[in-house]
Amino acid sequence: MIQKQLNAAPADARSGKSRAHRRAAAQDRLTLTQGRSRHLVCNLLQEGDVTGDDMQTGEETETERRGPAIAKIIPINMKTHYAEGDVNAYLLLGSPVTLVDTGIHTEASVQQLRGGLAAVGLTFQDVEQIVVTHMHLDHCGGVMAIQEEAEVPVFVHERAQVLLDGGRQEHERTEAFLREFIVRCGAGGVVDPRRPYREAAWKHVRYLADGDTLLAGGERYHVLYVPGHSQTDMCLWNPETGDAFVGDYLLQHISANAFIVPPHPWERERPKPLLQLRESLDRARDLPWKTIFPGHGDPYLGHRQVINQRFLEQHERCEHIRRLLQAGPRTVYQLSHAMFPWLKGGAVFLGLSEVQGHLDLLLERSQAEAAEDDGVVLYSAV
Repeated sequence: MIQKQLNAAPADARSGKSRAHRRAAAQDRLTLTQGRSRHLVCNLLQEGDVTGDDMQTGEETETERRGPAIAKIIPINMKTHYAEGDVNAYLLLGSPVTLVDTGIHTEASVQQLRGGLAAVGLTFQDVEQIVVTHMHLDHCGGVMAIQEEAEVPVFVHERAQVLLDGGRQEHERTEAFLREFIVRCGAGGVVDPRRPYREAAWKHVRYLADGDTLLAGGERYHVLYVPGHSQTDMCLWNPETGDAFVGDYLLQHISANAFIVPPHPWERERPKPLLQLRESLDRARDLPWKTIFPGHGDPYLGHRQVINQRFLEQHERCEHIRRLLQAGPRTVYQLSHAMFPWLKGGAVFLGLSEVQGHLDLLLERSQAEAAEDDGVVLYSAV
């Protein structure tokens, strides 16, 4: 029955009603989601962002005044096979109707995305623009499925252009770099970095840069470039409401991996993603963010506490690595295996990235040194 509803043409479309008509109808259907949105507000208030005194004055609080605005942001949850678990997209109602992230490319995920739109009476054809927070498949994989049905523009950070324009050649350049990186880690023959090539034949791509503004769902958002997890991560944040869409940059309960990637074609040295991530975290620490809408997990308040926790975790991991190095020189793979012995197969690359990122930090602090031996890098404590 649900499948038939998703595949059937909407009644509004059959009657010839306009996109604006359907958008207005979607706003009317918000009465069906008000309960869920107010429940979200209540959960957030329990975390202490609004005091009990604020709630007992008898006057309308700022959070209560923002209730309808929160209801204009519709979370859509999709299943994935990734370690992070389910992935979120967000539908921003209002003009222009905006979809932030799209889930993965699988048919099941695309159908779940359709269902999220159908819950407020919309289809892919009613989406007026897509925003991709970063170029990882669980966040951008649904773009082509949407564009098969709708001529909708896609906004992404300008650093994604090399990936989109480079196609197979860029994929092969990345694979070659990762093979060399794995050998230098001492993991040659242990990890196979090869991934199948998946073409990203997007249409109507528009590139954003740090400091740009974008109108989405009737609100104006600022673009904040936050590299580290990837080289394409960006956040959208609203200085009026404090709403922030952060992708994987700032998850509440887990730290997103800072992935090792090749240098851009016009650069000589590879990025140091953990150092980038630390700078990105610093940039957001004092911003007036309120409700954080992450790529995985529930919306939350208190981004400063999460940032402080990430810095603490990085310090503890650096200390762990230093203790291991005090016993003698180690390769990245040896350190990763000692710290994450449960990682197997392709997942070993996650450990290599994590360790290399913290070694980059220790090198910058002159707390470690590196020496190459027959193509493999050994690290020692200082």
